Amino acid sequence: MAGLRRCHSCRLGRRTLAGAVIRRRFGSIRQLPSGRWQAAYSAPNGRRVLAPHTFAKRAVAEAWLVDRRREIDRGLWKPGATGVARTRFDAYSSRWLANRDLKPRTAEQYQQILTTHLLPAFGEMQLAAIAPADVRDWYSDLLPGKPTMRARTYALLRAILATAITDELIDSSPCRIRGAGQTQRVHKIRPASVAELAELTAAMPDRLKLAVPLASWCALRFGEMIELRRGDVDLSDEVIRVRRVAVKLTGRHRRACHRRTKVGGRRARCRDRAASTSSRRITSCRICCART
Repeated sequence: MAGLRRCHSCRLGRRTLAGAVIRRRFGSIRQLPSGRWQAAYSAPNGRRVLAPHTFAKRAVAEAWLVDRRREIDRGLWKPGATGVARTRFDAYSSRWLANRDLKPRTAEQYQQILTTHLLPAFGEMQLAAIAPADVRDWYSDLLPGKPTMRARTYALLRAILATAITDELIDSSPCRIRGAGQTQRVHKIRPASVAELAELTAAMPDRLKLAVPLASWCALRFGEMIELRRGDVDLSDEVIRVRRVAVKLTGRHRRACHRRTKVGGRRARCRDRAASTSSRRITSCRICCART
């Protein structure tokens, strides 16, 4: 009787060796050496489809197969999922970056993050094989002591995999660490007082004195200031039109980019202090080029 029970258990698949495939009426399930379970099924177009991730329990893998069978029976199955197991992260992330309309500096930063942190960890993995445990293990050792860069790196990985969901390459994202893509400012910024700004302006070389009021009162960035032209400054309306910005790329080269807005650039309002300073120095300050 005990022998019959053991045979019955083996027939039901309750006792399986790692790697042994359990055949079912729809799909198949096998246990990996790690102890997790992998599910697969034959799609209506004849191709074999792997689950986008492994499962901690066999019952969860079976439930996933039941959902896929229900989608096929109801005509809701989408053939886009058949490419899940064949798409690698390195190839997909390269296409993802190439198809984004990014500023040169942003594109360079994303490429650096991919090359330095993402591709060494996930480059050769298939999108469907990246599990939440893999992301969590990678994140635990990522950039200790650099919270801002750590958050940006995780946010980029999450954005790439979110697009993979939209492209129907994976069913869910393995990036599930709460708050990992956010960071808090470490140092509290104290704005300079009016007296400190006046002292700083007085200490600057004559050709750069205008930079202080433009940065403080008009909220211009450094790359915006060095690309200003005389024609961008309208003292009568107390407005500065920011039409260009310089960005620093690798190799210490700067590249001027036109602002991609409907009005041809943003407008910075000149406060009273900045306007009075600008009117005195606009003709002699070298920060504004002689071109109009």
